[in-house]
Amino acid sequence: MWDWQAIGELEQVPWVRHVEYHPTVESTNDLARALVDRFVPLPALVVAGQQTRGRGRQGRRWWSPPGALLCSLVVGPDVGPQQSDALSVMAPWTGIGLAEGLNRIEPALPLWLKWPNDLMVGDCKLGGVLVECVPSGAEGTRWIVGFGVNVNNRRESSRVPPEELEGGYLPLSLIDFSGRSYPLVGILSALLHSLATTYSKLRSDPESLPERWQVYCGLQGRRIEVATGDDRRIAGIGLGIDAAGALRVQTDHGSVVTVLNGSVRSIPG
Repeated sequence: MWDWQAIGELEQVPWVRHVEYHPTVESTNDLARALVDRFVPLPALVVAGQQTRGRGRQGRRWWSPPGALLCSLVVGPDVGPQQSDALSVMAPWTGIGLAEGLNRIEPALPLWLKWPNDLMVGDCKLGGVLVECVPSGAEGTRWIVGFGVNVNNRRESSRVPPEELEGGYLPLSLIDFSGRSYPLVGILSALLHSLATTYSKLRSDPESLPERWQVYCGLQGRRIEVATGDDRRIAGIGLGIDAAGALRVQTDHGSVVTVLNGSVRSIPG
């Protein structure tokens, strides 16, 4: 959990120009949207002690107890993509940044990325990303990057049925993995530094996304089933993602298809 000393240290976190801490909120992404409307200096950050209505993709619930790192980062067109239709790119780049930061903290952590937005350890979920776009206006495209990482919230403390959780996966936290607790400000600072570096790469070398994603891709070469945004189901072998952030699947018929919007519903075997 956050203590008062840690809350004071939030003012020292790198890169961001505006930071807010709230003990309890419904959703950090909702508060981040309010920061956009207030025209605060960007990048801006909302940090919460816990969320009562944390959400993932497609309206799923995100486990948000005390001890987790729960944040929403607001960046402008000088950091994120300038095109408001680049949502499928922003999410995987964010996942890469978080994964690289977490592996510097815990090099032995067997972390992998599950397209499009999950941080996984084995069959359990360590964290997730929810990216939302504020359409271009006078200030340009703004991106709200919500991310949650299970840090000091032990899995045994969860009273939420798995079917109600984001993606239906059991949670796992860093403290479950290592047996020791972590300073939340230190974790946050490391992740923000990693995200800043990763977003710089996004702008300078966007075509490197597939290669960088492949380092952590847990679906590469595995049989998967994908539920697409238009209610189709595609079964086949995962081939990673392309530079647009779309999942590539070699179907049972031998063709390669790309899925820009969807969810991996099952990984048989």
